[in-house]
Amino acid sequence: MKKKGSAGKDLKAIHARGYNKEADEPKQFESNIPKMYVFYFLKNLQFFTAVIVPFFVDWGGVSFTQIMFLQTLFVFASFILEVPTGAVADRFGRKTSIILGALVGILGALVHSSYPTLSVFVLGEILFAVSHALLSGATEALTYDSLRIIGEETVSKAVFSKIYSFRMAGLMVAAPVGSIIAHYWGLQYTMMLVAVPMLAASVVALTMKEPRIKETSEMTRYWDTLVSGIKYLRHNRTLRALATDDIAVRSIAFYIIWTYQPILQNLGVEVLWFGLVSILITAGQIVVSNIFPQLETLFGSKKNYVKYSAIIPGICFILLAFTTNPLVAAGLVVITASVGLSRTILLANYFNKHIDSRNRATVLSTISMLFMFARAIIAPVLGVLVDWSLSAALIVLGALLIATAALSRVEEHMMPD
Repeated sequence: MKKKGSAGKDLKAIHARGYNKEADEPKQFESNIPKMYVFYFLKNLQFFTAVIVPFFVDWGGVSFTQIMFLQTLFVFASFILEVPTGAVADRFGRKTSIILGALVGILGALVHSSYPTLSVFVLGEILFAVSHALLSGATEALTYDSLRIIGEETVSKAVFSKIYSFRMAGLMVAAPVGSIIAHYWGLQYTMMLVAVPMLAASVVALTMKEPRIKETSEMTRYWDTLVSGIKYLRHNRTLRALATDDIAVRSIAFYIIWTYQPILQNLGVEVLWFGLVSILITAGQIVVSNIFPQLETLFGSKKNYVKYSAIIPGICFILLAFTTNPLVAAGLVVITASVGLSRTILLANYFNKHIDSRNRATVLSTISMLFMFARAIIAPVLGVLVDWSLSAALIVLGALLIATAALSRVEEHMMPD
């Protein structure tokens, strides 16, 4: 990571970056970057993801409505806890916040797997929300500050892209392992054993070097970000159209992740195979996200691809309501997720064309928060629908995606190269 000769940088230059160097050499912070890759890989070894619905329904004895209630609770708890947990990072350092986030994540997994009842799951979700809030922002900040102190800010985009790759790798490895654990040892252990890689992640975080910043670090507060970002969106018609399309489609298509497991169960597919479907879902998103230019050409225009990338998942949702063949169902699930969830990467590229650099982080954070809120609102309604009729729920999700595509205000000129 370090450029030749950078170890001899002048002490005053280091201070100019806002760091208290004292006896620390910049090279000591280089190891933070590969350690962060390992941390994200371990953190995302979430063995329960490929069997999360059977975990809650079959082992936990709760309804799908209650599962969706837990997801809404997680979203709002994360939002509320963002400020107090941000104070931990500000007062005690990002490294401390990351270590605590991993340790609380372990506690959340152990609580979730301790006893199958809704009240225990509520406590587990709150602990997961605390963990998420402690990690939120702290990992990114420590990574970027480490790059700054070694003079490598210019490669931050590549580093964060690599972090994303390690996150996806963790999920892809965890999915089949989780299915095997569920099949041979039981659903409870897919949650319990998450404590092992999370403990390893906390050990990795313990070895990281904390950049000592002279000025007080202030994490972006959610409420201020939300208000500022909404104002920006309100005054930018083009960005508002793109963001509305993205949030609407993504918040609906997202629920293929929660509905595909009950779909496969209803068709008699054993949990052993859920991990394979999960891998294909992740791989499909990676493939689609790497051929956007070809897809835009294939569909005749950028506007057409954006429209049909909502319509295609919508049609797949509706077909899933009537499919009786497990292989066809698995294929439709992979198409729905690959097309419906990857499109946000494409639209994010176009977002950035309409946001000035000074407001970029705030506006992108606002769009992300609005997506989370939309998810939280849809979740309990979907839960009731699924418990009433899974087929009806799939038809409603499909119809909503098609309607969203029809009502979209995205135009070709809004998406410049």
